[in-house]
Amino acid sequence: MADLEKLKTQVALLEKDAQSAELIHQRLETAIEKLTEITISLKGMLVQQETKLAKAEEPDVLLVLYCLL
Repeated sequence: MADLEKLKTQVALLEKDAQSAELIHQRLETAIEKLTEITISLKGMLVQQETKLAKAEEPDVLLVLYCLL
């Protein structure tokens, strides 16, 4: 009888551990989704900045060409 109770206790502990692991997995999945969204947003910001820098350099090239004429 004691062995049966011991097994029941072990099963209950394993079930609790499995539930905890599932909760951790869900939280990690949420964190990964948020980090992915942030990464996409940052990439968009970088593209915008690169475009602005490229446009800012254009007048300099035109000014140099004008001075050479």
